Amino acid sequence: MSEYSVNLTDTFTDALKKNCPSKIKGSFTGIVSSLRNIEDSELQKYLSSDVKAAGIELYTIPVEEQASYEFLAGKISSAFVLIYIGSSDEVRKWRTGHRIIWNSEIQELQISKTFRLEGIAPEPQAPKPEPTPAEVPAPAEATAEEPKSDLLKNLSDDELAKLGVPGDQFALVRSIDCLAALQKHEEFFADGVFERLRDIITESDTAENIIFEIRQSLVRDGDITSQISENPQARRHICSCNDPVIDAFFSSNDAENFDKWTAFLHPSQTKYVTRSFKGPFKLTGGAGTGKTVVALHRMKWLAGKYDKTNILYLTFTNELSDNISVLKKKVGCHSSRCENKKIDSLLINLGYRYDLLEKNTKILYEADKNRKEFMNEAMSREHFSLGKTASFLLDEYDQVILAGGIASEQDYFKARRTGRGSDRLTRLDKAEIWRVIEKYNEIKDNRNYVDHQELYALVTEKLEEVSDGMKPYQHVIVDEFQDLGNTELKFIRALVPKGENDIFLVGDPYQKIYSGTRINFSKCGIDIRGQSRQLKINYRTTDEIRDKAVSVVKTLRIDDGNDGVESLKGYFSVMHGDRPKYMFYRTEEEEYSHIVETMKELLASDDYRKWALCVTTPFRKAVQVITEALQNMGIEVDSDDRKQGNGIKPGKVYVKTMHEVKGLEFGAVLISGISSYKMGYSRNLGPEEQQQEAEMFRSLVYVALTRAVRFAEITGHGYKPYEGFEVYKE
Repeated sequence: MSEYSVNLTDTFTDALKKNCPSKIKGSFTGIVSSLRNIEDSELQKYLSSDVKAAGIELYTIPVEEQASYEFLAGKISSAFVLIYIGSSDEVRKWRTGHRIIWNSEIQELQISKTFRLEGIAPEPQAPKPEPTPAEVPAPAEATAEEPKSDLLKNLSDDELAKLGVPGDQFALVRSIDCLAALQKHEEFFADGVFERLRDIITESDTAENIIFEIRQSLVRDGDITSQISENPQARRHICSCNDPVIDAFFSSNDAENFDKWTAFLHPSQTKYVTRSFKGPFKLTGGAGTGKTVVALHRMKWLAGKYDKTNILYLTFTNELSDNISVLKKKVGCHSSRCENKKIDSLLINLGYRYDLLEKNTKILYEADKNRKEFMNEAMSREHFSLGKTASFLLDEYDQVILAGGIASEQDYFKARRTGRGSDRLTRLDKAEIWRVIEKYNEIKDNRNYVDHQELYALVTEKLEEVSDGMKPYQHVIVDEFQDLGNTELKFIRALVPKGENDIFLVGDPYQKIYSGTRINFSKCGIDIRGQSRQLKINYRTTDEIRDKAVSVVKTLRIDDGNDGVESLKGYFSVMHGDRPKYMFYRTEEEEYSHIVETMKELLASDDYRKWALCVTTPFRKAVQVITEALQNMGIEVDSDDRKQGNGIKPGKVYVKTMHEVKGLEFGAVLISGISSYKMGYSRNLGPEEQQQEAEMFRSLVYVALTRAVRFAEITGHGYKPYEGFEVYKE
């Protein structure tokens, strides 16, 4: 008798949730135990003669507790892989429609729709008719809009094999001359193979680079269990049943709430979870690419790698911080050394620790009206005559003086004012501004106020004086870094000593919805030259929703904080659905009536009943109005309680501002209030500020759209539709 390792696939967990009653779900522990020590003679009774499998032996084994149910297991050398589970008919139907391959060339489990293999004898006649395998359609012609390409045609047999393409599909691959043609055959390719071919034909990557990455990740150890557990290609679909997350999931019999991302990661994600970096590292990616998933798994990995170090997961908003508290538990990160904090809360705690704050000290946040009053008073006392407003001087103080760590008038004279527009200041202008700012500081100090940004500078200065061994943390993971400014980044740099895996930054610069300030990592002491990568595969939304969202921001020039620009080239989604519609109405009442009717339809649909649904709007005052409109029609609106560790719940309806939905996901999202009427920004702004606000609003719409998994709709009302969308006409 051999002892086998037992693993399961994401197709197995999907089938378990979809096909099986709770009694079957509860038998999982017994299934694993029986397979681990099964006698070879017993095993042979269940061997399948399935000709659609390659490199793997298939076994169809009955579930002891209920004989009408079976599970499909594959055996690769000394490792079992649970592939599917359901009633006997469901398992047979699924097997008929799928081909299963263990590709030892790249150590990857490949599952796709059935593709007719050439030179293979037909399957034995079954006792009763089986569904016939799908025929491969003829290659699609390139559209007029999409030029033909020879990139796949010119790949050699060796290159195709190293890309993971099965030998019987070489001819098909070489017949494909555009993305549309590749998409026609998508279901016949394993997802990893399809993605590699897509990246090549769209010129998002080269075959040479992709093959190099695959070869780098290969596990040289011939032991199959090592290959499954260590190779990112294998781990995409396979997870050990010994994994604590899997063990906790099945021991709770809570299959309905299992999130695949807690156990299965895409290879492009895994390599950033488990790779050591000499210093800071930045990981960007479009919405839904799994940046937070990578960050959470990395925190767990760091806790296992370093026995005695403190690890900080840092967020910008309360909403995201509360959500991370929930997700930490799901990913199985329970170490007391892993803290999750909102950056402002941490700042205040350290302010008290270092005696920079007293009990009665009041913090002046950027929008606090007292700031403008104090600055106007300073301007009056100093007889300021330069013609600049208090708002201008406050921005100069925040973005140039505090962000630049400027402590003297002479330093201010030499300071560069990057990002401050076309306003040029002479030396005399700066001298006059400096006098006013000194008076402003004197006024607020006398009244026991401290500026929010000033407190960052003060705490950072204290942290820089602390020895490496006394720093609060040794590793920090920063989520949504794009919403931070230079002052916050300098604070983060001072939190941890410089060294291996010190700072890990994740974010999407296209989702910059809070700060208009340009960031510069190198000036903040965060050297990411050569230490920056991008995720490109969207797992959350359909490609149609992703495409609509990208159309809103694709004209923006987004700075990468390192003397370059960001790009969404090669950003794709793995799912497909309907394209979002933009509905525009004359009145608010008509718009909200449509929202109520749409929500009723979604709630009545089996497709959406198990999802959380959301209506979101840029306007705080509209949240209450929409909530009342839904409640008046008998639709209950839930208020999520992430502070209590619960979060968004399936089957519930939420109404939130567009800022509040950041970091969340819903089965369907209705985006209300999108029109051309200044988009809610009624302040008197100069041309440059208006442009900045317009760009931030586009990013906000992009954020809202990409919260939707399967369905998104945009609505508005008023004088004129939003210029970024074409109004849908029935």
